[in-house]
Amino acid sequence: MIYDAEARRDAGSLARRYFAGTLTLDVFLEALVESRDPLIQALVDAVLHEPQRGGLLGLSDRRWRAEYWLPLQRLVAELEKGAEGTVPEERIYPRITVRILLGWALLALFAGLAAAEHFVHLWTSLQEAQSFPLWPALGRSLAASVLSMAALAGWKGWVYRLYLYRTRKISVGGPLS
Repeated sequence: MIYDAEARRDAGSLARRYFAGTLTLDVFLEALVESRDPLIQALVDAVLHEPQRGGLLGLSDRRWRAEYWLPLQRLVAELEKGAEGTVPEERIYPRITVRILLGWALLALFAGLAAAEHFVHLWTSLQEAQSFPLWPALGRSLAASVLSMAALAGWKGWVYRLYLYRTRKISVGGPLS
């Protein structure tokens, strides 16, 4: 199928402006989200799934550059070729492996089990105590709350990474969503 070369070049220009910081994400998406061109859809998908850079759960600068920025630059270069541009075989976001999925599942499981242990210990100590042990109960409830939030974040992280793992390959004939 032949796609509009001008629309692809415009998308490449919008991408360069977005990454230069002169265009907001809302304007970028509003201009490109309705396109049925698989190359433009791949660009929108890459921008929407930009990985976190640095920090505790983010990618190192070297890995972010190698797994996200360089493939994104190649995608923009393909867009600027116009009608001759080719769709990449894989989506542009970091590779999710089974080992990463297992790590996130274990994080969620152990945080949830630790939170449950604190809740059970808090409940039994409150049932057995004649007087209310304020500081130990406060410490246990704080630990249980933090571990519950960690378990929820681990679960959401696992589900998101499972989605990324399952949708890595692009089917050229179908939609990217």
